[in-house]
Amino acid sequence: MDTISEIENTLPIVPPTSSSIRHDNHWDEIVPDDVIVDWLHDGPALAPEEYITNESLYKNERLGKNDVIPGDWMAKLASLRPERVPDLIEAHNEAERFRKRYVWDPARRIPLCTDEEGREYQIKLSLSASGLDMIDCPEFTAWGRFGDEEMRCVLFGIRDRLPYRPPSSPAKGGGMPELPKLAASLGYLEVGTIDLSDGLMSSVSTDYEVIMDVGSDDMPLWIMAPQQCLKDRAMAAQRSVVRPLVPIFRRMMDDGGCLYDVACILSSVRKLGGRVSYAESCELVSKTRAVIDPACVVALGPEWM
Repeated sequence: MDTISEIENTLPIVPPTSSSIRHDNHWDEIVPDDVIVDWLHDGPALAPEEYITNESLYKNERLGKNDVIPGDWMAKLASLRPERVPDLIEAHNEAERFRKRYVWDPARRIPLCTDEEGREYQIKLSLSASGLDMIDCPEFTAWGRFGDEEMRCVLFGIRDRLPYRPPSSPAKGGGMPELPKLAASLGYLEVGTIDLSDGLMSSVSTDYEVIMDVGSDDMPLWIMAPQQCLKDRAMAAQRSVVRPLVPIFRRMMDDGGCLYDVACILSSVRKLGGRVSYAESCELVSKTRAVIDPACVVALGPEWM
């Protein structure tokens, strides 16, 4: 069978289930939302009186009731190599078991950068299963390099379901990071904003998940969100309800009505060892932003479905 038409003819005309989608010479399955849960709880949102500034996080202050400090996680991520990803997950599991004794754990926030208007970018560290739409693909085997069944729920590929890149965003070449072939979620991008009524800072979710490329030596960081999620939030913002759109990275993710759903924000996770440059992140975003309606590809197998 050398031609695409011959391969397609080997598949049944009728999909095996209502959630089956054709992929090359086999069927993939869209994973129901209730199958994969966030098995590493990411903790409560920080109220304004609990907000921790990037400066405090960079100073490595002991902020919680336990002995975990922000610098512990910054150091782990800054020294991370692809082959050490399972160690990072286990370290997070240990911290999670310890954290459950307390309600508040600000130590699991990673400072990124601060924009020209004083908004502070942070990663709300979670290291959980991805919140992107999930597709079970029997031929996705990249996670197996770590030899741990638990990594099936943590590592995933990225599939573009609506491929579009603007002229300024080269798909390949130019020294720009390419979409991850094997990735892990670090949590969600939040932005600290000042409430003009009381002058207090509070965290606002952006709905963008921070994705780490574990298949690349540099391990760059991306932000990704389902296209429908961005559209829902944009519509809600027009109606002046809660969860407004946050103008991130000089509004380059919402440019001229185009809701960009992926972009690289850091060329290497190891840059978290120092202060992240907002200007450099904006330049990366301008060159890598795209609309692809990302989904994560996993290999769960029938026992998970």
